Amino acid sequence: MLSAAVHPDGKFGWVQGVNEKPDVVTKDDSQLFGVGAFLLAGSAMYDFLNEQ
Repeated sequence: MLSAAVHPDGKFGWVQGVNEKPDVVTKDDSQLFGVGAFLLAGSAMYDFLNEQ
């Protein structure tokens, strides 16, 4: 569930940092682009679930 990555204070966690290779992430890791990716994923799921 996407909302499980949102902290009670609104911070969005589990976001991979920007670097040359994948790295280990924790619930406290965040990046500015993470919120945009979260919103894009949510809007894609909304469209998918509301197709006619």
